[in-house]
Amino acid sequence: MQEKTCHHCSCHSLNESSCVSRVPIFAHLDVLSQHEVHHKVQSIHYKKGESIYQANQMSDGLLIVNEGRIRIDRLSDNGKQHLIRILTPGEFTGEMALFKESHHEDFATAMVDTTICKIRREDLQELMNLYPQIAVKMLTTFAQRLEEMERNNTRLVNESVNKRLSMYLLETMDEFHHVHLDLSKKDLASYLGTTPETLSRTLFEFEDAHLIKQHSNKHIELLDLESLSFQ
Repeated sequence: MQEKTCHHCSCHSLNESSCVSRVPIFAHLDVLSQHEVHHKVQSIHYKKGESIYQANQMSDGLLIVNEGRIRIDRLSDNGKQHLIRILTPGEFTGEMALFKESHHEDFATAMVDTTICKIRREDLQELMNLYPQIAVKMLTTFAQRLEEMERNNTRLVNESVNKRLSMYLLETMDEFHHVHLDLSKKDLASYLGTTPETLSRTLFEFEDAHLIKQHSNKHIELLDLESLSFQ
């Protein structure tokens, strides 16, 4: 698919500069350094549901979410789609291309109208040489992702569906103990390594036990945090 680049000057100056300033790996740079990064960024817009890249497609740069959300999926050996991550503004993908020529192992789709900022591999390597702290920030992000992946894999192998769901709810609730789901029940089930039917049944079991209250398919209130944590 051909990338659709925003060619308007206002889009270039606003979207790309905000992308640089909001991303943790660049936010620590001074204004002049951020300005230099800004000139190496390309702004690309995708409509909801549009493919950003496919598995086995060449990966040639870092893709940073400026506005919107991106879902990252991977196909299992039996061809089943599995949601592995959702990227929100400030998060990025494609980092392995920075170290070697590679292909994407997964595929990315815009969940809503989304704008990304792309930096080519050669440009980012040059920036990392100029500003070593960028590399340090990226390594920190890699370590966090690895830790999250190991934690999720451990849950899938060792924890029951009840435990996986309760931990997810507790980790994603807001300060008022409410969870506002960005995912459909099908996608959440995929992320938790279960089926939509089992997920729905477990949610109703939690509700019957007065652990949660489902206000809608997207809005869940947590009523008993302590009991949830022992599921």
